[in-house]
Amino acid sequence: MFLPSGNVAYAGTEQFSEDFGLEPIESTLSLGTQDIRVTIAKIIRVALGFLGIIALVLMLYAGFMIMTSAGEAQKVETGKKILINATIGLAIILSAFAITQFILVKLGEATGYQATPGAGGPPGVPTFTASGSLGTIVKDHYPFRNQIDVARNTRISVTFFMALEPNSVILDSNGNGTYGDCNIPIGDWWTDCDQLEQTAIEIYEVNDEGERVGLQLTEMNVLAVYEEGSVYTIVLRPREFLGDSVRDVSYSVNLTDNIMRAGGGESMFETDPDGRYEWRFRTGTELDLNPPKVASVYPRDGLSVPRNTVIQINFDEAIDPTVAQGSAENFTNIIFDHNPLADVIGYWKVSSGYKSVEFVSYEPCGENSCGDEMFCLPTTCPAGDALCSDSRQVLIRTADLLTPGSFEGVPFSGIMDMAGNALDGNSDNVADGKPAASTNTIGPDDPEPDNYIWGFGVQNIIDRTAPYIISVLPNPDDENIPEDAPFEILFSRPMWSATLGNIKVQEYPVYLPFWFRAVSDLRPDNTTLVRISHRSFGPDGSDLYYFTSVDTQIKSLNQNCLYPGRGPTESGGVCMQDADGHIIGGTCVPTTYVADDDTGCVFTGAAEADLLRPSVASCLDRIDDTDVSPI
Repeated sequence: MFLPSGNVAYAGTEQFSEDFGLEPIESTLSLGTQDIRVTIAKIIRVALGFLGIIALVLMLYAGFMIMTSAGEAQKVETGKKILINATIGLAIILSAFAITQFILVKLGEATGYQATPGAGGPPGVPTFTASGSLGTIVKDHYPFRNQIDVARNTRISVTFFMALEPNSVILDSNGNGTYGDCNIPIGDWWTDCDQLEQTAIEIYEVNDEGERVGLQLTEMNVLAVYEEGSVYTIVLRPREFLGDSVRDVSYSVNLTDNIMRAGGGESMFETDPDGRYEWRFRTGTELDLNPPKVASVYPRDGLSVPRNTVIQINFDEAIDPTVAQGSAENFTNIIFDHNPLADVIGYWKVSSGYKSVEFVSYEPCGENSCGDEMFCLPTTCPAGDALCSDSRQVLIRTADLLTPGSFEGVPFSGIMDMAGNALDGNSDNVADGKPAASTNTIGPDDPEPDNYIWGFGVQNIIDRTAPYIISVLPNPDDENIPEDAPFEILFSRPMWSATLGNIKVQEYPVYLPFWFRAVSDLRPDNTTLVRISHRSFGPDGSDLYYFTSVDTQIKSLNQNCLYPGRGPTESGGVCMQDADGHIIGGTCVPTTYVADDDTGCVFTGAAEADLLRPSVASCLDRIDDTDVSPI
């Protein structure tokens, strides 16, 4: 689905592999993109400023009359009157300016407009340098760009789309032959855990001008999150708390070209024009002593779902990935109930801003509509018995507590947040701890306060219902959108968060490096709202298009892809279809399962015959046709 800030939008999928959308047209319109509220504010300010100049000129004129009166009483009196009136007028103008400014600010807050994008974020001159890798090379990181009030005891995490070479970032300082681990039990983090290779990641404090100040922060432990032998995610733990207890402190994190891809042959940023990635965040003055909580789970407690369901756990804050990822065979922080006839094997993985943890089984069970292999949860049901359902339970273990009554957790002993606080399983803000357990089965004492346990059924069926897009924001064909406009996609089904990194956004023509990141929100009605954080749209008043492609790699929690491409056809429209693709409400792109005719081509003024095209190229040709007005 393409979402432009200009005037053309398209939607579609072609032959299983092409994006749900099209390439940008080879032209742009020189239209203003400045928000109308800003324009009005500027007009008022110019008018008041002009009146202020007049008042100042009158005051100078009055002073001139008095100075040159040569004792003539009439001139002195006239000058005094002009001076008094000009002063009163200036006071009125200044009051009007203050009142106008107040009203404009309050109107902006009420309508969601931020007059100064990024206000309240890290100080310094706004810069887009070395930011374009987010969304293409860098998949995610914590703290996020321009995040403020970050806890001083936080850890810093980075996830890449490609596997990295661990020894390019990590020193095997504990000497055990593995990069990115700790000697257990940990007596001292600095000596028992591996440390940062200082040339790979540079972290500096920055001042109000965005300039680096002080020495590079080099004393960091680094932990690698291994996924079947490969490393995509690293977690940095500063030796000392970040920031200061009496003032906010801003930091710049620079991922350099010394970070190598797995195999060591190329820099991770080989294909990036800047050859690196940089972002800033700001710490507050406090430590984070508050525990994370479970926000939602899927399947819901007590719900029965088909075998091909991906299990999803959503937390209310970012979770340390070193304690939330792992294989079900030896991972004890999140476990299934034990069933010798249907033991579950698979992998737990963190995604979506480090707030979601998802499990995919290793048991293959056929293909989805895109031809991709699906994987199913095991059941004890007889083959072909579609009415049979097995009951399962999942346990999330909190961390052991270092001190009774405090949520500070023992390293690696259970689920904890980025500041090392143990999970509050019953959400009562009381540090209850957990029973003594370390096996990969649920024991009789495990369903205790700060562990979290829920149950669901696994049906002996496979669900091949494909997701579709209900609505998008900005709407197709929207123009003159604000720089900080909300960027959202609403899907019809619970979505697989780990696949959302495949959403692509393109700026046309390329103006500045464009960064973006998609995170998901599972809603009570089992739809998924995907919010895309992004660099400002059309910065510096430039007229640009934005094309967003949602391709067949984006999948729902039943592992089915967005095929055929279904979505809204018009600005402000919604699309409602049933599982068989029949339109039941709203305005939708017609869809077909015929691979030769499955691309939805959406633009203003499109006739019914224009909507379905055999290919992306055909749709672009139709848009470029002189008989079509994309206005």
